[in-house]
Amino acid sequence: MPNRYLKESICTSDNLNRLPMETVAFWVFLLTTTDDFGRAYAKPEIIKGRCFPLRPEITPEIIEVRLQELQAEKLLTLYEIESRRYFQLANWQRHNRLRAKSSKYPGLDTPGVNLLTHDSISQQMLADDRLTETETEVETETEERDSKESLSVSVKKPRKPTAKKSVDPKKVSEQRLFTDWFCYAFQESQGDRYRFEGGKDGKTLKELLGMVPVKELVAKACGMFTDQNFPKSKRPSLGMLRAKINDYPANPNGRLDLYRTVGVTE
Repeated sequence: MPNRYLKESICTSDNLNRLPMETVAFWVFLLTTTDDFGRAYAKPEIIKGRCFPLRPEITPEIIEVRLQELQAEKLLTLYEIESRRYFQLANWQRHNRLRAKSSKYPGLDTPGVNLLTHDSISQQMLADDRLTETETEVETETEERDSKESLSVSVKKPRKPTAKKSVDPKKVSEQRLFTDWFCYAFQESQGDRYRFEGGKDGKTLKELLGMVPVKELVAKACGMFTDQNFPKSKRPSLGMLRAKINDYPANPNGRLDLYRTVGVTE
């Protein structure tokens, strides 16, 4: 992305100065991710990976709130095209010179654009929550039915209750941090977002973290992203990393400069 320059007018901007300092700082970080037309992906997980890969305390939920605050002050517009979310920074062309002839992302004048408001996003989140509750209810009903069927077949051998597995907070944190960085590294090296498949990729990542420490896994993933001999017919993925885990070194081995292109600094 080209360098961005801030003007002193931000010091007296009514819109910016009505916002909390955390949101103003968030807005500054967003400036570094936009194309020459002031546009970029608005999916919180992508922004997390691109702007805050080393800030575990900044979650996608916090990013969503910041986006809503910026839109409420008319500093950006959130919109959706073909189920993909984008943002357009306000008055971008007034303060920036266009270098590129075309934008990397579709604009607000694209046919089929859907402007996202606070209410529409809240309704979507509520719908997602209701879907999750419905799926839980279905699973519970199925388990109850299976239990009744088991009792009717074999009353003498009731199903033993299964103990709840304890969750290691450290492992959960490592999985989340690695996922955020992996998505960011994929975006930087491939020019497109990584389509994380929750169940499949989640299982693969747990398996990978059980094989090597997270730092070694990052080094091996860097080796994959910067591999000049990587098959052109395929794209890097957690599945490919699992298949080629022994092909890449567990440390930078003097390739730190190359690794910096995918967000590794030390």
